Amino acid sequence: RSEEHTFIAPLGANVPSDVELPPTAKMHAIIERTAKFVCMQGAQFEIMLKTKQARNSQFDFLRFDHYLYPYYKHIQKLMKEGRYTSYLEKKVEEKKKPVFKGEVDDDDDDD
Repeated sequence: RSEEHTFIAPLGANVPSDVELPPTAKMHAIIERTAKFVCMQGAQFEIMLKTKQARNSQFDFLRFDHYLYPYYKHIQKLMKEGRYTSYLEKKVEEKKKPVFKGEVDDDDDDD
């Protein structure tokens, strides 16, 4: 299952070098979904989630002292600023994208 593979941050995420990445794509997906809901529902939702999921290790990143908390906050900040493209949506787009023979090369590397 692809969700268990090592997670590599998408290029546009601009994750600071001192911020640790989730170990797997599955963990990233949980963080991404949580950040999205908190952006839509507000800070109270995060507090409620933290309380309800206190014994669920998958949500430990909501704790200030957790190594993935800065990553979660970074993703959340990008979402609030409208600068975040979902890693999950990108994966779906890559699968759906048809490849045509003789497709135009539109990257600017002059090859």
